[in-house]
Amino acid sequence: MCIAAAGLPPRAAAARAVAACAAAARAMAAGAALTCAALMAMAAPDSTEIDKRLAAVARQPGSAAAHFDLAETLAPAGRKEEALGHFERAIALDPGNLRYGNEYRSACAQAGEAQRAIDFLEKEVAAHGGVMALRLNLALAYVDKMPYPGYGIVGQGLLSNRSIRELTIVLEREPGSWAAMYGRAMNHLHWPRALMHSSQAIDDFKACLRMQSGVPAAQLRPHNLLPYLGLGDAQVKNGRLDDARRTWKDAHRLFPGDPRLAKRLSLDDDALKKFVDEERGLARPIDTDLSFVWNP
Repeated sequence: MCIAAAGLPPRAAAARAVAACAAAARAMAAGAALTCAALMAMAAPDSTEIDKRLAAVARQPGSAAAHFDLAETLAPAGRKEEALGHFERAIALDPGNLRYGNEYRSACAQAGEAQRAIDFLEKEVAAHGGVMALRLNLALAYVDKMPYPGYGIVGQGLLSNRSIRELTIVLEREPGSWAAMYGRAMNHLHWPRALMHSSQAIDDFKACLRMQSGVPAAQLRPHNLLPYLGLGDAQVKNGRLDDARRTWKDAHRLFPGDPRLAKRLSLDDDALKKFVDEERGLARPIDTDLSFVWNP
């Protein structure tokens, strides 16, 4: 934009330029607001889609899938309370569905309702103690709440121990559960170094790697890298920095170019210890999403 206006004195030209800039800024802001509103409208389902899902639930009130589909439609429309209620109904009707519990926990976390997820899943586990999908989601619901503001080391430790307890029950019933083993390993990893959980984390991460050892390199998926990252971090917490670097170099051959491996391998001893302590603490959020189970 030209600052000076032809034929005007400099002060008048400057004033006109300022006014023009202000008008342009207002137009841009309005345009941005309209664009944002348009994007939100595009992302949120329209009322017709919600009405269809409501009608499906009315026709089949005993259908877990119908309640789940409705919840998935209501949540992005901002109808959080209704969405959570239908997620809960879906889980009550089909407690063994791992995905229902996973999406419910995610919706609760986004709504700031992590305790609601814990209370509901504890009730369901009490009623269906043999359903391991419920116990797995309950274990991860405890983890979802750990980074909440105001929780000290004692509160975080209690939640972690409850999570470990549920994951151990799952592993006793289903020894080949990669998700349960990885979840327990991550719990141990995030305990402070002084409380000496790193050896248990090492054992569980190694168990994860044994579980996936038969997967051909060409068929490895992104989540298969996670035990390598965790194992190396646990080895750092255990004072075995050379072992950690060997672990990450092994992983690098399978997952070349991954920035998380590159970052760790670039650090000297002191920087690496500091990095791991900061990344793997009880107050740091842990990714508990299980969607890799059904999303290839």
